[in-house]
Amino acid sequence: MNRTLFFVAIATTLMTSGLWFWLFEDTPPGELTTKEVVPFATYFGGIMTPIIAFLSLMAFLRTLGQQQELMAQQEEHLKQQQSQLVALENGAKKADLFQVIDRLDQDFEKLTKDKVIRLSRLQGADVATVYDLLNEVGETNWKGAIPDRSKFGEFGDRIMGSFEESKPDVLEPLSIWRVAYVAASMLIQLRLYLDEHDRIAGSTALTEYYISKYQVAYYHLADKHYLEVEDMPDAIQNGPHLQ
Repeated sequence: MNRTLFFVAIATTLMTSGLWFWLFEDTPPGELTTKEVVPFATYFGGIMTPIIAFLSLMAFLRTLGQQQELMAQQEEHLKQQQSQLVALENGAKKADLFQVIDRLDQDFEKLTKDKVIRLSRLQGADVATVYDLLNEVGETNWKGAIPDRSKFGEFGDRIMGSFEESKPDVLEPLSIWRVAYVAASMLIQLRLYLDEHDRIAGSTALTEYYISKYQVAYYHLADKHYLEVEDMPDAIQNGPHLQ
């Protein structure tokens, strides 16, 4: 557009000068006297000054518009960079959260699978791990093998130390109580990390996987009062075991 304004200015100048010599002045431009130049200058300035001012204003507005467009493009580019940065940060957070969740899962399995419980013959099996009992459907073994949280209270670790050598009949259920207590804490942490992961990822796929894996364990631990209902993932807080 600036080039267009330049050509308009040139054309206007030539046209204005040409009209003067065509309508008012018969003397060729090269033969004008000082007396004849003065009215021409007055005529030329009177016509060209507002035209030049108008063209200058148009050029200024055009330049201003270009600057605004450039600023808008830069702002959009900055927003895109910020979005990319947020996406990268969220990706890193998701990766970190996934590692923590996976580690919790492994620790939970190790803790509960390492603890082997000797069952009575009436319970239909010789031994079972806490992991097996927490994921057992029905009430065949877990109901009687895992003590209620209230059996030893919050000071079970102290009790365990005092009975460690003298009362093995108390030590066994207490050790099961301790494993169940720690396992419940892990599942609470798992739920919190899953909630944060879902928020960042915008998907509940990972939570759904762990719900399918540990839904029964959540129910059993809640039934034994190691967990509150609000400690569970939202999708299973109204499960049939809690009715």
